Amino acid sequence: MVLLIVLTIAPLAILLVVHNLTNQRDALARIYGGTTAMGLKLASYPKEVLPAPRDFLLTLSQLPEMAAPENCEPLLAVTNPVLRVQPYFSSFAVFTPDGNRVCPAPLPDEPINLLDRDYFQRVLQKKEYTISTLLMARMAKKPALIFSRPVLSANGDIRYVVNLGLDAEWLQTLLNRAAEQYPVPAGTTAQIVDDAGTIIAAIPQAGAPVGMKVLDWNAVRPLLTDHEDVVRQEAWRDGILRATAYVPLLVAPEGSLRLRVGTPIRPAMQQAIWEDARLFSITAGVILLAILLAWLVSTRMVLRPIHAIWLAATALKGGNLAARVGPVNATGELAELASAFDSMAEQIQEEQQRLQVLATHDSLTGLPNRYGIREKLSQMIEDEQQAQGSVGVILLDLDGFKQINDSYGHPLGDKVLIRAAGALFSSLCDGATAGRLGGDEFIILVEGRAKRQDFVKLAVKVQEILRNPIDVDGHEFLISASMGIAIFPEHGSDIDTLIQHADVAMYHAKATRLPGYCFYSCEMNESAAAKLRMQNLLKNAIEKGELVLYYQPKISASTCRITGAEALVRWNSAELGMVSPVEFIPLAEETGLIVAIGEWVLKTACAQLEQWNRVFTGHFSMAVNLSPRQFADSALIPKIIDIARTHEISISQLELEITEGALMHDPVTATEALHKIRAVGAKVAVDDFGTGYSSLGYLKRLPIDALKVDRSFVSGLPDDGSDRAIVSAVIAIAQELNLRVTVEGVETIEQLNKLRKLGCDELQGYLFSRPVPAEEFTALLRPHGNVAILAPDANRTKH
Repeated sequence: MVLLIVLTIAPLAILLVVHNLTNQRDALARIYGGTTAMGLKLASYPKEVLPAPRDFLLTLSQLPEMAAPENCEPLLAVTNPVLRVQPYFSSFAVFTPDGNRVCPAPLPDEPINLLDRDYFQRVLQKKEYTISTLLMARMAKKPALIFSRPVLSANGDIRYVVNLGLDAEWLQTLLNRAAEQYPVPAGTTAQIVDDAGTIIAAIPQAGAPVGMKVLDWNAVRPLLTDHEDVVRQEAWRDGILRATAYVPLLVAPEGSLRLRVGTPIRPAMQQAIWEDARLFSITAGVILLAILLAWLVSTRMVLRPIHAIWLAATALKGGNLAARVGPVNATGELAELASAFDSMAEQIQEEQQRLQVLATHDSLTGLPNRYGIREKLSQMIEDEQQAQGSVGVILLDLDGFKQINDSYGHPLGDKVLIRAAGALFSSLCDGATAGRLGGDEFIILVEGRAKRQDFVKLAVKVQEILRNPIDVDGHEFLISASMGIAIFPEHGSDIDTLIQHADVAMYHAKATRLPGYCFYSCEMNESAAAKLRMQNLLKNAIEKGELVLYYQPKISASTCRITGAEALVRWNSAELGMVSPVEFIPLAEETGLIVAIGEWVLKTACAQLEQWNRVFTGHFSMAVNLSPRQFADSALIPKIIDIARTHEISISQLELEITEGALMHDPVTATEALHKIRAVGAKVAVDDFGTGYSSLGYLKRLPIDALKVDRSFVSGLPDDGSDRAIVSAVIAIAQELNLRVTVEGVETIEQLNKLRKLGCDELQGYLFSRPVPAEEFTALLRPHGNVAILAPDANRTKH
């Protein structure tokens, strides 16, 4: 019952408090409005009677007689009649900028100088119309306000200062007359104050503190504006709190006069409080009657609904988000409360469901995230254990996605991921779930009695869908995926093991390239461990000095002279021995170590080229391979310039070899990068030409210098017709495009002769020399002093 009484009284009490606050606020607003209106009325009279001093001074300063105010008589003959009809003004004078009066002429025994006056200094500094604060006028010898205006020369200098004195007593007269025309309510006080807060005139006059300053004027003045009324609460000198309105009377850029009107707040507020007390008494009586009535109907109309709400709230607190009050035998506030509770519970349940989705789904693609995938996989394993079925885990990684991110930024990369996720989702079969683990790693879960062949079909389908070009913001991307497949229970019986084994299989598929997917096998763990060990050792290979460059000569096909060298990196690991580039270069690409290795290769090759330049004269080129990540590096050009400057070599001696696949990944961006490389003087060669899917339309627009035919097309020469046709076509195309052709992998005299006939420019291969250390390469150059003639030797291919 106590709760019932509280529920009954509380809304009314709140309403009373709100009404009380509103009533007092409205009463205060009425006081503010009335005070401002009174101030505007009182201010209107002085504004009508007083001529505008600013305009008056402007008129005086423009008189022809002001051209020479030292000749005072003509000027006074004009101004004196005007001043006689304006009794408010007590004086008129003209001063020079040094403060001396020139008109009226000063008396010999009574010189007047205004340089010590604050308002005069402001006129000199600001060159603006100025109103002084209340002061004792030196000419009129009584309290006055001085209106001052500078007279400027053509070049903006002050020639004279014109002063007009306003008798302070007249302001009191004007205020009294204004009060007669607009009677002031009892208790209301009006004052005229200057810009320093000094009270000049006041009504009522009895006990008025004329000459004193307004309390806390330094805090009040910044709140006032020159053209707007301001009303606020202020404590006056008599200790009374008043609604105080400030109305501008006369304003200038420097100085002002304001009317200050104050109305006591307490009487009006007491009236509002009395009205509230009366309303409270009436309301209290109504409440007592309501309590008596509520007592009679509480059991049926209140207690039962409240109990129902309490039960629902307790259930909701205990975690039952489906708890609802439902229909209650009540009307009014309780019915609304029950309905509001149910609405709130519904919102909480929906919000919880939304949070559950956010917690289990990737915000970018909308696919289940790692947490959601683990929940789903756990449920699948549990279901298939009972049904003796299988669960397939396909882990896939987008090949080359990091290069897209590095080249175009994460916003565009995110769009590519969204498109890839959509394509992946469209490839799913019944019983399959796709998710994103993070970055460019996705996962597909398949449940049921699927066989290995079913997983193969799904993997092939995913590959085919992902191979479709993705167009994002005007850029076309060709992406593929490497997939690893693990099957429950064959490859693991728990979540972590299955995902780990699928991950191992995925990296094996990435390493072997074809066919793009791979089932897990126990042997892969050993391979993964070896790969991890190699990765850790490779991280420190540069610091430990384990990397070394070998150089393979590039031979002129027509003269057999050495035209340059290709720098090839080798890794002589202290623990693994000599590691083939076929093993560690893909690993370096995958882990990002290729950037540091590539920079080391470029620096080391240029350092060696510097040594050879000192010994051998003539043009000698150095070919260096660029990885796709290096090619996408925005700092590549500054690095090339810096390295070439450090080693004092000509950048034109550098030939940067870039694979066909790297160029065709995004031909538009590649073209821009190639232009920048060639702009600094470096040569560009397309490496492994013929192994990719380059477009001849793009090829003719690429700013390149040479094509390098892959060794796979040379091995069949001169007998294989297909190889012969391909090489012949490449050479013909290059000649039409004015490109140099270098053929690598030349191992027989017959191949050499055939390539010469086809018009090849440069040759590389074991027929001339294997890649050798710098010392051995130097020995190849020495026999002929400058550039060696390296005769072909078929025996070299046998060692």
